[in-house]
Amino acid sequence: MPKGIYKRKNRPACSEETKKKISLTLQGHIVTEETRKKLSEALKGRKPSKETLKKIFESRKGYRHSEETKNKSRKSMKQWHNKNRGTLEYKKRGERISKSNMGRTPWNKDKINLNAGTDAIHIWVRKRKPKPKFCVECKKVPPRDLSNISGEYKRDVNDFEWLCRKCHMTKDGRIKSIKENNKKYGKLVKLKVIKRLI
Repeated sequence: MPKGIYKRKNRPACSEETKKKISLTLQGHIVTEETRKKLSEALKGRKPSKETLKKIFESRKGYRHSEETKNKSRKSMKQWHNKNRGTLEYKKRGERISKSNMGRTPWNKDKINLNAGTDAIHIWVRKRKPKPKFCVECKKVPPRDLSNISGEYKRDVNDFEWLCRKCHMTKDGRIKSIKENNKKYGKLVKLKVIKRLI
């Protein structure tokens, strides 16, 4: 047989009788290791096109596994974990999973206030809310902090605003508390910071 790529002609689909005949002839057929190696070498580096990927995605839309298949997969995974725990394969698999999950946020939209902390929500908003040139309140100094408007730390970009340090501290009431503590205890706490901000 001459080597090369053979393009299939537009042939009609096989009938059900021919399909049954083909399945009966292939029953009990064992593929040798040589043929498997040849197939693996031939398929190495082969990537499906965007059209085929779209077709696969559309065909799998709305597909859900049955309870039997879910139970089978759970049993097989438990057996694998019990057998390979403490081995190099187990460690490598964990490293691969940790690398693949890098950059993914395990947050749920409904449970954001329970799972994520204030720092995590600030990071999420910084990525999605661009920083303006000047503070939103005074419009003179470039902004430095992201302040929460409602105080509930919702996962909402409109619930945050970019402020300079002075406006942020005045809104939070930190400057007033520092002044009151200085009057009570007679100590000049953070005097340089107050002079710089006021």
